[in-house]
Amino acid sequence: MGLLEGFPELANLDDKKYDELVEEARILLARYAKDWTDHNVHDPGITFLELFAWLAEMQIYQINRVTDANYKKFLKLAGIYPAELEPARVDINFKDATGEIKAGEKFFTLIGGEKIYFETEENLIPTSAILKKIITVANSQKIDNTSANEKDDVYFAPFGENVAQGATFKLGFNTPLKEKEIKITFVLFEEDLPAPGSHVDEIAQIIPSAKVIWEYYNGSEWKEFPIKRDTTKAFNRSGRIVFNGLADMKADKDGYYWIQCRLKEGSYEIVPLFNKILLNTICAVQVERINEDFETGDRKPGYVVKLKNNPAIRDAMFRVDDIPDWIPFLKQLKDQNEKKEPCPRKRILSKFDPKNLALINEWNDDKEPDDALKYAAIESLNGVSECRDLYDSESFKDISFSDVHRKILNNKSSIIPIDELKILIRYLLEAAYPDMILKKRLIIQVKNKENGACESWYEVDDFESSGPEDTHYIFNPEKNEIIFGNGLNGRIPEDKKIITASYITTLGSKGNIPKDQKFNSAGLVNIQGKNLKYATGGEDAESIEHARERAKKDCREIYRAITSKDYEELARKTPGLRISRAKAIPNYNPDYPCIAFPNSVSVVVVPHIRGGQEPAPGDEFLRMVSNHLDRHRLITADVHVIKPEYIKICVKCRVKVLKKSSQEMVAERIKKNLTEFLDPIKGGEEGKGWPFGRYVYPSEIYQKIDGVEGVDYTTNVLLSSFARNDCIQYQKDAIRIPAFGLVFSGEHEIEFI
Repeated sequence: MGLLEGFPELANLDDKKYDELVEEARILLARYAKDWTDHNVHDPGITFLELFAWLAEMQIYQINRVTDANYKKFLKLAGIYPAELEPARVDINFKDATGEIKAGEKFFTLIGGEKIYFETEENLIPTSAILKKIITVANSQKIDNTSANEKDDVYFAPFGENVAQGATFKLGFNTPLKEKEIKITFVLFEEDLPAPGSHVDEIAQIIPSAKVIWEYYNGSEWKEFPIKRDTTKAFNRSGRIVFNGLADMKADKDGYYWIQCRLKEGSYEIVPLFNKILLNTICAVQVERINEDFETGDRKPGYVVKLKNNPAIRDAMFRVDDIPDWIPFLKQLKDQNEKKEPCPRKRILSKFDPKNLALINEWNDDKEPDDALKYAAIESLNGVSECRDLYDSESFKDISFSDVHRKILNNKSSIIPIDELKILIRYLLEAAYPDMILKKRLIIQVKNKENGACESWYEVDDFESSGPEDTHYIFNPEKNEIIFGNGLNGRIPEDKKIITASYITTLGSKGNIPKDQKFNSAGLVNIQGKNLKYATGGEDAESIEHARERAKKDCREIYRAITSKDYEELARKTPGLRISRAKAIPNYNPDYPCIAFPNSVSVVVVPHIRGGQEPAPGDEFLRMVSNHLDRHRLITADVHVIKPEYIKICVKCRVKVLKKSSQEMVAERIKKNLTEFLDPIKGGEEGKGWPFGRYVYPSEIYQKIDGVEGVDYTTNVLLSSFARNDCIQYQKDAIRIPAFGLVFSGEHEIEFI
């Protein structure tokens, strides 16, 4: 029995009344105090006994009343935090837009008469070009997919259904793509696929197995051009490619201006299918920025201010739109990198990834930074937010920062949960770069009416560590209330001051709006957009009850691979990958297959595929699984991730059919039955895929054929196998399969008696 199963969910601790406690204690007197013979109420000892029974009853009553506040504390000790509201996101297509749209621009749509606001997450310079042609060139065939792209429920394979190196898809436009920056959105069809793997809160680091290059036609030849950003990861997911305008594009004889994507090397585990290719499309997030002012009243302990909305967005992760003005921010990064004396920014830069820091140093100060540089800086900021050794009192002594937060980072940074660490370091970076990083959280400032001076206040979980002069407050999300201190634990705001609350709110799941909604700008004139797909990702705040259930599941989650099943489970949960099957082989090293290595574990993985019989993972696919397992293995384990070896099985037999049965139909049914049985993904006796390393026996082939409708009996079953380095001709014995091997069906010969 596990720890969680050993305790009932609703244990009633308050199961005895006062009279029962007194009586139980009175009975125990005969055992522990034999000389005490007077048990009447007038006896002073009995008076004390009744007093203690009353105290015990009160304590049991309090212990039995576990509130949500208690559960929050317990969950925090376990490193579990109830999830907050998550905003919905949607791609908005601005088909007829002409002016530039900046990141952070506010748009709204009407749902049931109510305005729902979205903010753009990236810049867009609309192009006047129109996509006129989509051509696929693969396997010496040319396919026009233009009409498929114009229909909503039709998808197509850009590189063909059997992807091969050199396959190409071409996009033809009516005008050249000369704008400063071009964005093309690719919406993939994934409704037939299982959800990608995920493990707790680990972020998917996708490394594409396929390598593609982009080229444009300049009138005489195809010329390669660089891609600034590819969020599709070479079409492994929906997203966008971003590149600079192509000034020297030339039209072909039909008047089209062409770009093309060519598969240079590698392959796809899952053949990509496109649902839509769009221009002038960017992502927007369902948030609204709110500013509220309150005038302080009477100076009294526990002063409370109630907000109109829930400040739901308190995001510790850095995003590109968190930096409102990139040029001065990057200039400060470059300048501080050259300083020698200790300072906050110098300390922060010391934790940057060297490659990203080199990009910042190479940047020309006079030019607007491109997306690649912005995303490199954001990646490093997110890396810094996980550094437990970032804070040192000497480097950060001169910044305006809460003393309570300083003490936590100075004394407890090595033991606090990673989510809490990210939040505190976000506060620290915001203080180190004032007015340069947007604060995605509730911000409370107390302003002096006379001189306009502002003082920042800091949120804490409770006032236990707050002194009389600490500018701290508690936020109650259930009631949207800001609670200030009592003068002893936390300062009380002074009279006749202005309390300003700035925050970002979202509607959660209500923001998952349907498709084909019209969007109007709240600030720009004559710019309208439309979402061609449903908004997704909006989620309501997690209840305490749900967080408790999640904590239970977290206790059962595998974090360290010890057994073979642990390795298999972790491999299938590799973030971002779709893996059908995994098999761990202990004591096996693929470099020395004939020797047993006690500390070696080889994990065979089979990716999910669309059709086909031999799902083979690419080298980068194997590397992603290996990187994931490496984080969870025992320190002494030597882990190898390998692809399966496929053995083609061919069957030759003689069959007697029943009377009135068609030989052609019986032969077709036999071949279908054998193909399904000898399938690496859905074959085997249980239909869950052929077991790794399981031999193929003639007896089970007899059984499968005899079970086919129209078959009387079967004789002379012979088996042959074809592997990469081996070929076994037809024989009556079983076919041996290596431990990392799987079978698939080949061509079968059926002779009728």
